[in-house]
Amino acid sequence: MNQKIKYLATHNGTFHADDVFAYIVLNKVFPGYELIRSRDPKELEKADVVFDVGGGKFDHHSTNKEYRENGIPYAAFGLIWREFGKQFLTNWFPGEHIEYAQQKLDEELVQAVDAFDNGVNIMESPMVAIPTVSDIIADFNHRMPKDGNDIEEYVVFNQACEMANSIFMHKLIGIRNLILAKESVVRAFEGRKHPALLELEEPGNWDEIVSELDTNEEVLFVTYPKPDGFYIQVMRKEVGNFDARKDLPEEWAGKRDEELSNIIGIEDAIFCHPARFLAGAKSKESILKMAELALQA
Repeated sequence: MNQKIKYLATHNGTFHADDVFAYIVLNKVFPGYELIRSRDPKELEKADVVFDVGGGKFDHHSTNKEYRENGIPYAAFGLIWREFGKQFLTNWFPGEHIEYAQQKLDEELVQAVDAFDNGVNIMESPMVAIPTVSDIIADFNHRMPKDGNDIEEYVVFNQACEMANSIFMHKLIGIRNLILAKESVVRAFEGRKHPALLELEEPGNWDEIVSELDTNEEVLFVTYPKPDGFYIQVMRKEVGNFDARKDLPEEWAGKRDEELSNIIGIEDAIFCHPARFLAGAKSKESILKMAELALQA
């Protein structure tokens, strides 16, 4: 592929680790590009590389999901790393070590990100190395100078501090937002029309709050709006666990747009994740119909 590309593209809205890390790789391999964040097919057509959206080579949201030999499915990060990892590593390793380095990074970082994004419970998988925050911070020590240069040591330490500060502050903001959201979630929970369906007026981190409120484990699905439409998401059996109390209908899995609309009987379906934990439509009316059908399934 020509290195002098003009556009990279991924979806707008909420981002996940797989598209963020995929972008980091592409950012190094293809300098001098413009990034497009959109779900509009006309916008995506402009891009030389489209990832995590669009149904192409680097979009894993389909029923034709690719798997590694150990059973871990590919997400955007893994697909991009498989294609461009060697180019990324060219400036870091001699040629004879690049393939090993690519595989090693896949085993120690990429697979964990891919597994999580695909709904694989990596805490129960012996095949995936799970990098922790402590691991990430400790990895900065690999850049410590070998000659005892105090100035360089301060530089590396400060880089680690910047990373730690970013992680800490985003966690703090998440907790703050959780506290601020609790009142509206409680109100929606207490006023729900159907015990198994929770309708929220805004997106947010609701799963932990609902788990605390729903002691009888009645809620099966949660709907909420986002800038690009409305979404329905499953309620997990436990916070941090991928097992759902009830999955979305099997016939929806991996379908999108007109194909999904025809199955459901609406006009504005967006997609259903292959793992059947999340689906979207452009209108509230449609998402509520999807919720009704999901409850009946």
